[in-house]
Amino acid sequence: MLNKDRLTKYEILLEEDLPDIRSRGTVLRHRKTGARIMLLENEDEN
Repeated sequence: MLNKDRLTKYEILLEEDLPDIRSRGTVLRHRKTGARIMLLENEDEN
């Protein structure tokens, strides 16, 4: 699970459940550079 307390250098832009792929998606923005990152969390070991 995503530890939001450790994301001090990022701003969370969007969090959404994605039931079609049994995942949770999160879009982050790096505060200094503005780079956007998308994370997918699920039970897949890979």
